Amino acid sequence: AVVSTQSTGSLKLQKRLAASVMKCGRKKVWLDPNEASEISNANSRQNIKKLIKDGLIIKKPQTVHSRARKYREDKKIDKHMYHELYVQSKGNIFKNKRVLMEHIHKKKSEAARAKALQEQADAQCRKNREARRMGRHTGQGKRKGTANARMPEKVLWMRRMRVLRRLLKKYREDKKIDKHMYHELYVQSKGNIFKNKRVLMEHIHKKVEEEEEEEEKPV
Repeated sequence: AVVSTQSTGSLKLQKRLAASVMKCGRKKVWLDPNEASEISNANSRQNIKKLIKDGLIIKKPQTVHSRARKYREDKKIDKHMYHELYVQSKGNIFKNKRVLMEHIHKKKSEAARAKALQEQADAQCRKNREARRMGRHTGQGKRKGTANARMPEKVLWMRRMRVLRRLLKKYREDKKIDKHMYHELYVQSKGNIFKNKRVLMEHIHKKVEEEEEEEEKPV
């Protein structure tokens, strides 16, 4: 290794090489003052890279001049407020740093107040929803629209048909009814013969028992 003849007080060469290696300016380069003698011996890029790896030469962090960016990095404002303030700053809305900081504090207080009000509204909404499940707040004064508009008859019909047809399909797959009885009950369900699932199940059991009795009768 080539030993440098320059004094330990002047490390301009090492700063220039380190700045070139780390791709930054010379002012961003920090040299360990306790290891000045070892750093002064480094006169090549390879030696500088080794010192950077050992931590004797460090790249200083970026200095933040923008208060909006500083606030964003400190998590004092979110990215949406940052962008809004950035555009407003570009449009010469804020006269100086003090005006910008006052605006940020005002926006944050308004956002906190709006959030608190929204939480209160959500809590009240949940409370009312639970009360409606128990039958409260559903009298004549709370109703808007006709009964058919509030709960369409078509929707009720579709729900009932799907329940009945699902039951018939399950019974057919389980071999509890044959395809002929399935078709007969399917058409009857469509004809509004069965009020609900319980009535249909009772009818099926009754039909199956009748068929079994007819089979058991002597010829």
